[in-house]
Amino acid sequence: MKKLFTLLFALSIYHFTFSIDNCFAQWIQTNGPYGNGTIRCFAVSGNNLFGGSCEHGVFLSANNGDSWSQTSLNNHAVLGLFANGTSVFAGTIEGAYRTTNNGQNWVSVNNGLPTIGGVFDVYGFASLGSNLFAGTDDGVYVSTNNGNNWSSRGLSYILVTALVASGTNLFAGTWDAYSRDSGVYLSTNNGMNWTPTGLTHINIKSLVSIGNRVYALGTGVNYYHIYLTTNNGGNWNIIGGQFTDLYSIGVSGTNLFAGTYAPPSVGNRVFRSSDYGTSWYSAYSGLFGSSAIYSFAANGNSVFTATEGSSRTDVYRSTNNGDNWTVSNTGMLFKFVPALASIGTNIFAGTYAGGIFRSSNNGDSWTEVSDSLPNYTIISLASSGSNLFAGVFDYGIYKSTNNGASWFPCGLANQKVRVLMTNGNSIYAGLGSPYGSGSVFLSTNNGGSWNSLGLTYKDIYALAVVGSSIFAGTYNDSLYRTTNNGVNWIPVNNGINQYVISLTAVGTNIFAGTLGNGIYVSSNNGNNWSPVNNGLPEACYVLQLLSSGSNVFAGISNSNTYSQTVKLIYLSTNNGNTWINKSQGLDTVITEVWSMMVANNYIFAGTKIYSGQGEYGKSVWRRSYSEIIGIQNISNEIPSSFALHQNYPNPFNPTTKISFQFPVVSFSSLKIFDITGKEIATLVNETLKPGTYEAIFNGSQLPSGVYFYRLTADGYVETKKMLMIK
Repeated sequence: MKKLFTLLFALSIYHFTFSIDNCFAQWIQTNGPYGNGTIRCFAVSGNNLFGGSCEHGVFLSANNGDSWSQTSLNNHAVLGLFANGTSVFAGTIEGAYRTTNNGQNWVSVNNGLPTIGGVFDVYGFASLGSNLFAGTDDGVYVSTNNGNNWSSRGLSYILVTALVASGTNLFAGTWDAYSRDSGVYLSTNNGMNWTPTGLTHINIKSLVSIGNRVYALGTGVNYYHIYLTTNNGGNWNIIGGQFTDLYSIGVSGTNLFAGTYAPPSVGNRVFRSSDYGTSWYSAYSGLFGSSAIYSFAANGNSVFTATEGSSRTDVYRSTNNGDNWTVSNTGMLFKFVPALASIGTNIFAGTYAGGIFRSSNNGDSWTEVSDSLPNYTIISLASSGSNLFAGVFDYGIYKSTNNGASWFPCGLANQKVRVLMTNGNSIYAGLGSPYGSGSVFLSTNNGGSWNSLGLTYKDIYALAVVGSSIFAGTYNDSLYRTTNNGVNWIPVNNGINQYVISLTAVGTNIFAGTLGNGIYVSSNNGNNWSPVNNGLPEACYVLQLLSSGSNVFAGISNSNTYSQTVKLIYLSTNNGNTWINKSQGLDTVITEVWSMMVANNYIFAGTKIYSGQGEYGKSVWRRSYSEIIGIQNISNEIPSSFALHQNYPNPFNPTTKISFQFPVVSFSSLKIFDITGKEIATLVNETLKPGTYEAIFNGSQLPSGVYFYRLTADGYVETKKMLMIK
């Protein structure tokens, strides 16, 4: 029964307290958008500040919170952090970990700690002299050799959630769902013996000390109280009785801080006492948009706090004891990005419950540009000229004419605008679960007005315009087409047996991504469809399709398998006949690619991670466009003439390199043909600067035989032969 209770409690307190293929390059994570780092605890070691998150492990800042980097202990639920000399310990739901090199490496230090069903639960640490103590779900454990070995040190079968040392005394805070063993215990002999203090039958969340004063944050009748003892637990008094939503306590020097759990409208949610808790003052200026104050830490003259709302976490820093706070999040990259768009050199990312971010340097840094859309979910973005349109979840369409500096509503109020798409001067909007007269809308005056194109009561996930035809992919029944601007819609899913959730077109070929059956292509305006899944994972969900020239990219989901072996981004250069994995470098914890875009010679991807803790992701990733399609600039020296060189190696199996050069800026095409003259791949189809380039051809999906490659550029045409032998 005890094991069952402990497992249930571990889940409860976790929610409550922390609520090779050849390629030239890999994906790299851009520096944002920021947020959702879910920091629940801190530790300070020398000049380094560590932050522990509920799902993303431990972060490190070596510059007083100006920027953060994720340490090698990632994807762990961190319950507590503690610095002990040059070592830093992390307590997790998988046990204790230690680093001695500032997070570059972490080692598991669980020898002797209790396990329940193979799971270690370590909630906090404290030290006295050479002894290191750990609070677990089976009492207190001690290590005399810096965590290499542990042994039980009392309070067995009791859940110890907090530890703190005061002088030569050690205090332990405990938790019991039935309040039988809960309260604060005292040991005066390094944990050899424990006695209950005067604070009993109270569940303890945290303990801190200032000199001989020990403070406990514990449950009252309806909410938490701060309890204070000045005589080693003989008596405890409630302080800060005016607080009704306490959630955390912390100390900085002789200052005591209290954080509350309350909606942003309440205002004052951090309080400071400089007289040990007798009187309290608001210390909230500059904290925004979050409902819970989770933790505090002090580092020199700086105080840090972590805040969290329903879907966003921020770290703030104060250098004047809480009189003012500034956000200190740079480097915590955990946004779910369902939408991407660009205007000129500016890139925009729409996030889940975090508004819109802009980057003018290809993701090296991001700035939030959605003050008038605070913490809104942006599920679609589209640009038309200098205008940027945002589909805001349940709030309709917003427009910006100044690169996101300001926004104003421009139609379809209170609707879930799932899809936005531009085609010339036309802007199309597809609604998710609409309640009005139609699901597809059109604006021809930059959002000044919107006209319904019908298709009533459909949940629109994708739109595409091919010539005079408009295609709409729905989640709830079929793929539809109109050839008369919405007067009539007809189902066109002959050959498709799954819902269509993504669409794109290359010339007259239309590609449809489905929910569980890969990709289909139609070459006759949607009248018939054929599957084109060679190289794709079986039964994959295709969330995003993107065409660029003759190249088609597919972003998929592994949510139906949750397998980290499933790759998420694929490329086809031959109209879907074959697909090549292009996921190299993507973090394996990413489960879905929701958005893709080509801009500024890069391809960008917005990500999501499946989680029972909420919607989050790994923000925006980028990769060189020329490199992902297999072309690399190997020399910027301007050649004297055009040239196409013989491939190497030749014969080859299954990859070979093809080099070529231009003396002038040229729109270039490098294509592969089989012996019959059929085009089977396009390696290059873009404007290139003068220089020498190299492309890779991968024939792994093709039979042995003779193939030809042809370069066309600025009037220059040359063809060469190559041989693949498998």
